[in-house]
Amino acid sequence: MMKKIYDVIIIGGQFAGLSFAKEASKIGLDVLLIEKKNDLAKGFGTTGIIVDSWLKLLDIDKKLLYGPVGDIDFYFTKDVLIKIDTDFERFFMSKTSKVLEQLKNDCLKNGVEIKEGHKFERAVKIHKGIAIEVSNKKRLEQYHAKFIIGADGAKSRVAEEFNLGLNTKFLLGLEYIISHRDKVPNNKYSLLFDYKIAPGYCAWLILNKEEYVLGIAGYMGKFSPKINLLKAKKFFEKKENIKLNTENARIKAGIIPVNGVLDKCFNKYAMLIGDAGGYCGPLAAGGIFPAMFSGKFSAKVVADYLKTEKLQAAIVKERIDRINIISNKKELFARRVFDRINDNKELRQLGELIKNKEAENILMKFIYGHPNDISLNKLVIKVFKKWSLYDDMVKLFINLLD
Repeated sequence: MMKKIYDVIIIGGQFAGLSFAKEASKIGLDVLLIEKKNDLAKGFGTTGIIVDSWLKLLDIDKKLLYGPVGDIDFYFTKDVLIKIDTDFERFFMSKTSKVLEQLKNDCLKNGVEIKEGHKFERAVKIHKGIAIEVSNKKRLEQYHAKFIIGADGAKSRVAEEFNLGLNTKFLLGLEYIISHRDKVPNNKYSLLFDYKIAPGYCAWLILNKEEYVLGIAGYMGKFSPKINLLKAKKFFEKKENIKLNTENARIKAGIIPVNGVLDKCFNKYAMLIGDAGGYCGPLAAGGIFPAMFSGKFSAKVVADYLKTEKLQAAIVKERIDRINIISNKKELFARRVFDRINDNKELRQLGELIKNKEAENILMKFIYGHPNDISLNKLVIKVFKKWSLYDDMVKLFINLLD
């Protein structure tokens, strides 16, 4: 009996893989999706933030969202607070496990074959037809495809097996997702930038009517996530006058790539999307929606490739950059600025600089959705030129902006 040859096999059934599968199946490709979890939506708790203009592009039902977000508080150490009032329908929080379930159901309706509880092990044959091996309850199975999609996370096995680029720079993240029945007056984000607590990133608290999400991320090896998250917990409890009961919380931990989109994301056998391809904000570390966009936009590219044998994968990166999901050049610049900060004195200085009227006006234009009116070049020159510690670095990297 001849082995079935799929048009595409996707390794990884989270946001990137499911988004690719949904779009590819709509186009008419024969798709198999492999996911190592027994239930791809179970246990996923992080609450991603989404901008209203993305909803139509991603076809997300508003019933799967909390929102709108009422306030965003930025604490630069415990001393400097910048409050952003967003009381209009621009920012929402996603019920991420529900979004995954919707994507899965859409894929099944479109005829996608989904195998949960299957782990990708290796590529058996690449030249003259691609064969891969997956394990399922200690049994090896073999599947054949014309093309492979790697949507298998920040440390991608697909990347290793198909000689593609690898992520090299990571944050380590930990979250507690706490169900509650408290009366929450507002959907709210609070972020604490404190080098002693979260070196290289921040701690956060998300409030909505069903859940509190308490999280932290920082550079691997430079902090203890569990211990430091307890310090952030005490800070947020005091600021919000709430009790965060973490004893029965759902826990999510993982690594977040912040090296930007990889240069070597594809070859004639395979393509990386989502975290596997570095589609995660280098500065903001947002990964859910870049993952979904990279999956959606890649589907047509691969469909065209299977017809024409011309793989124009660079289009994916360009489209994501164009809709301001990941502005790789600008975010990588800002990440380098952030990397230079190595104590709380500098973080307080940064907070004070952002609070100055001119910088705050520019920040508000970003928040309220008019990024085309802003020159990041001017922001860096006008704000950071007052910060003598960074003069040499700004001069060195200012050319990255144009």
